[in-house]
Amino acid sequence: LAIAAVVHEDDTVVVGGVAMCRSPGGLHPCDCLHTVESGTRVEELADSNGSRRIRLHHPNGTVTDMPQCVHPTPPRPGPPSNGSQGRQWPGLKVGDFDDPCELGWGHAAPMEASFIHSLDVAEFSAVYSLPPSPSERGKNILYYWIGLQDTTSTANPVIQPVLAYDGSWYAESWNCCPAGHKLKANSVRISDPGDTVTASIQRDESGVYTITSTVGDQSSVLSSDDTNSGLVTTWNWVLLVLETYNVNTCPEYTNGTMGFSDMRLTDVQGQAVTPSWIRNPYIDGQYLAEAESREFADCCNGSFVLDWPSARLEQQSVYVPGPGWWEEHWVLVVVPSLLVLIVLIAGAVCLARRRLAKQRLNPLYQLTEREFGFRVCRASAIEGGSGDTTGFLCSLRPTSLAFVALECKWLPVVA
Repeated sequence: LAIAAVVHEDDTVVVGGVAMCRSPGGLHPCDCLHTVESGTRVEELADSNGSRRIRLHHPNGTVTDMPQCVHPTPPRPGPPSNGSQGRQWPGLKVGDFDDPCELGWGHAAPMEASFIHSLDVAEFSAVYSLPPSPSERGKNILYYWIGLQDTTSTANPVIQPVLAYDGSWYAESWNCCPAGHKLKANSVRISDPGDTVTASIQRDESGVYTITSTVGDQSSVLSSDDTNSGLVTTWNWVLLVLETYNVNTCPEYTNGTMGFSDMRLTDVQGQAVTPSWIRNPYIDGQYLAEAESREFADCCNGSFVLDWPSARLEQQSVYVPGPGWWEEHWVLVVVPSLLVLIVLIAGAVCLARRRLAKQRLNPLYQLTEREFGFRVCRASAIEGGSGDTTGFLCSLRPTSLAFVALECKWLPVVA
């Protein structure tokens, strides 16, 4: 028998005087966050006095009861709809989302997609491919997961097999929040960058859901029976998520691609379901507007490619902003400027030669040719039959509707 609190050093936030721990699906009171043995079944029970408790059925056959969490369960954002805003976590400041790529958000989901089915889901599974680790390590925590939620409960319970990064990579199975508790089965540490995680949520005939996260021959398994007490009436809200805490710079994201492949979704009637995904990223408990959603997913060279039966989440750890005004318009500035400069130089040379010829040869001068509003110069020098005729001529002539050609040449010497 093992029940342990899930508390990491420097991993708590005090909200309303309560120590809250970071976890998949949002902050949770640390003293109601637990790790149990893999293979444990969690059952929520409702007592006659209206309180709730959980009964843990351990793999060795023993049973442990735990009273209801003394702290209120923090609400998670409700299911999004057109133009809706999710419920906010209490006590957390909602940031200014004019530029989501500023990062520094305490809790966010830069890439989240959801689908609400008309029936209970009987199976949701996927294969996770492990991305490269972040190149910088601060207090950043990353959670990649598929999951199911109940759309009718104000507590928004969620079950999820999770690929977690907290300085190292882990596969772990979570259940939130019977009797206000959040539980996970023992984590499986992932050491090989080439490893994959086989993740699944499966319903049996009695309505119990088993959450499994498998790496090689090791698994994190947790069974959830949250329907008998009425906490959950239907598991029909399907989610695909990258959830983050304390990502302050791009190198604190992964440096590459995380893939969800071989996804399967089946309802309780045995029908295969193809989800119509809705993108709904959030920051500190509030969904973003459509333009901000796209911008947030694109931060740090990111992309969120949704397909079926696969999806791909990418970040390259270096934020390269889009081209600025200068990068997009430099041709329009430089080319005309060069043309004007060339004409000015040509005119100056021409004028200088004209003055030089006038001083030495006392020639006849005239300005000729005017094209497109530019005055061009032809200088000639004549000296009583035995002198030379020389000069410098520049002219602009149209070559097309948008371009002109500049021609400069010396006039021939005539004996």
